[in-house]
Amino acid sequence: MSQSGIEWTDWTLNPIKGKCPVACPYCYARKMYDRFRWNPEVRFVPSVFNDLPKKPVRVFVGSTMELVSTG
Repeated sequence: MSQSGIEWTDWTLNPIKGKCPVACPYCYARKMYDRFRWNPEVRFVPSVFNDLPKKPVRVFVGSTMELVSTG
């Protein structure tokens, strides 16, 4: 989980990591994976839920994933 610069949320949380195999032309996450050389393997990482803060905050879940991908 990381603090967000997005104005309508406080944090982002991505339990599904990796590059979506569909490669949509509008996908900014794919560009981030290439730029930062993140692990492209698609996987579920449940440990990210351990980082949730104790106080109420706004969390954007899935900022770098396509939950309904056909791939």
